Amino acid sequence: PNFPADLDLRWEPTFPWIANSSFRQGEGYNLNTHFKASIPFATYGGHSYYSAVPKDTYGKTNPAYFALISGTRNSSQNHLCISNQAVQELLYKEMLKKLDEGFEAVELAQTDGYIPCECAPCQAIHPDVGEKLWIVHDKLAKRLAKERPEAKVIIIAYSITAEPPQTIERFGKNVIIELCSYTPTNMAAWQKKADAFMVYTYNWGYYHTIGFGPKTTPEMAARQIRFFRDNSIKAIYVCGNGESWGLEGPVYYIWNRLVDDPDCDWEAELDDYYRSAFGDAYVPMRAFYAALHDRLKLYGGIGRWGDQLPGAKSVGLARRPEDHYTYFFPPTLLKALGGYLARAKELEPEGVVSKRLGLVERNFQCVSDVATVFHLYRAYQLRPNWNSFDALADAIKQRDARVRSFFEVGGKLAEIDGFPAMFARQGVKGALVGGRMTGTLSSPFFWDVDLLREKRVLPGVSTRKLRITRATAPIKADGRLDEAVWQTTQADSLGEIGMGKVTVKTQVRMVYDDKDLYLGIVCDEPLIDRLSSDWWKNHGRDGKVYTQDSLEIFLDPVGDLRQYYHLICSAIPDSKYDAAFGLHQDPIHPLYNKSDRDWNGKWTSKGIIDTQAKRWSVEVVIPFESLGVSAPSKGSIWKMNLGRERFVQNAHRGDPELYMWSPNLEERSFHSLAAFGDLVFE
Repeated sequence: PNFPADLDLRWEPTFPWIANSSFRQGEGYNLNTHFKASIPFATYGGHSYYSAVPKDTYGKTNPAYFALISGTRNSSQNHLCISNQAVQELLYKEMLKKLDEGFEAVELAQTDGYIPCECAPCQAIHPDVGEKLWIVHDKLAKRLAKERPEAKVIIIAYSITAEPPQTIERFGKNVIIELCSYTPTNMAAWQKKADAFMVYTYNWGYYHTIGFGPKTTPEMAARQIRFFRDNSIKAIYVCGNGESWGLEGPVYYIWNRLVDDPDCDWEAELDDYYRSAFGDAYVPMRAFYAALHDRLKLYGGIGRWGDQLPGAKSVGLARRPEDHYTYFFPPTLLKALGGYLARAKELEPEGVVSKRLGLVERNFQCVSDVATVFHLYRAYQLRPNWNSFDALADAIKQRDARVRSFFEVGGKLAEIDGFPAMFARQGVKGALVGGRMTGTLSSPFFWDVDLLREKRVLPGVSTRKLRITRATAPIKADGRLDEAVWQTTQADSLGEIGMGKVTVKTQVRMVYDDKDLYLGIVCDEPLIDRLSSDWWKNHGRDGKVYTQDSLEIFLDPVGDLRQYYHLICSAIPDSKYDAAFGLHQDPIHPLYNKSDRDWNGKWTSKGIIDTQAKRWSVEVVIPFESLGVSAPSKGSIWKMNLGRERFVQNAHRGDPELYMWSPNLEERSFHSLAAFGDLVFE
């Protein structure tokens, strides 16, 4: 288009800075939606510690820079010793580095999943973990105000620092507080502490329980942006978006229009979007999105991050994909949406509109496939027979095949008709699991249905049992399992947690005598060379042993599923974790219905790494006395489960492979009491 030579439009945007958004599809798009082309703020996605004091640089040479956890300086997760003056200096230098690059403001933010340092100087800063961080961060901000008066520092209010600090009356004018929790109540409390604010939004992202499906409505967008405007928010960081352009395209558009003009008539803008995007298919597509948005309007009140939307109302659903997909996509809605889409395709059979409808259809099919599997799974749970299983199995295979059809040979995600790639550009594995964090799919999606059909096994119908015999000779628990008594016991295997395909073998044997319960567990590991190098870290007693390859043991000696003991170990000596669930039966006790991590049982574990046989093994000895019971008699039945976490296959990038003795068909968690099997003493 041609523009007048004297065209000169100037305005002050309501939100001068918006970052990390897949909405930004190029300079022309940025200008059209009034995004600022240059970015004056330097952010790290919410966590600057990783860049300021990287573990790969300082982990071995300067261990004192990292947090003291369970008596050991631990750099594995990059948590820092914030009282260390050298660490504070590195944090400050990282801030100056970004400012010297031309940024107007720089983010200062602790590591994700923050674990505090336990050294005496860190403890002396303040008893409260959040206050410690605020005190140190405010100190750095004040220094910056003196040395760079024109610069700004963005301090994140996240997780343990979500609440306003009590030790700081008000931050200096060079501080911008980055709010990750911005409910109306939280926003009001923060107004007393600082002059400037930024928000970290969680509207989208496949970490939501809906995963790659739609999560928002245009009305939510209007409510949110106007709320930000009314509370003087000047910067927005968008954490995830663009995973469902077909189903959420209208919302993305309206959100951007509102960012440009919070007072715009968003309903008129939305109607214009439908007319412009879908041509002759305007009527059925308007009905399509109206039905979808009517169902999604309550989503803002139930997701893990949903309460950030002002006025959101909870519908009381559990945070599981099964509950969300079956609620938000009931069969009646799926049928209605499919009908609207079919009519739209009849009205626009070719051309650019037809291609847009194809994008909508692809996103809809993926959501419909997941919802259909869940609906059929619930039917199977009510009537577990081969007819209901076959219907479910066919739906599982159809969904799997459709997801794979979007990838080219070699695993590259296909880009169709020039539209952004599906599944937020995740690979085949990421697409199949449906999301991450709360969006991760579990049973029945990864059942090995062909094997189940071949073996004529109906999942979830019977209880897993392991028969345990008395030891006929002493056992030297050294991790080798070379005593003859082990060979006389029943050997059993751990399967994939949700009855999916098994990539490595894990075998368990158990025996007992008058004093102790013995477990011998052998873990095949083709990547044993990696494990035998510097892979395993010693986390000490009650450290995060479960963040690396490990074994988890769950024992309920009473068998009523009200109380159980939880033990974790690996082949590393003196690195173990234990806790007890259900010790406190008083409902007003703070640990009622929770795990008591202060419980320490008198049990031992010894392991070895066998590089030649490509496996590692562990022998565990658990005195009955430590579990508060006497030796079981013949015929006694305990409830138990065993789990294996295998991180080594992905070098800690992504979720581990999970194996369980008695599978969990409901969620990818070892802690489901309903999944416990029977330990039968003979």
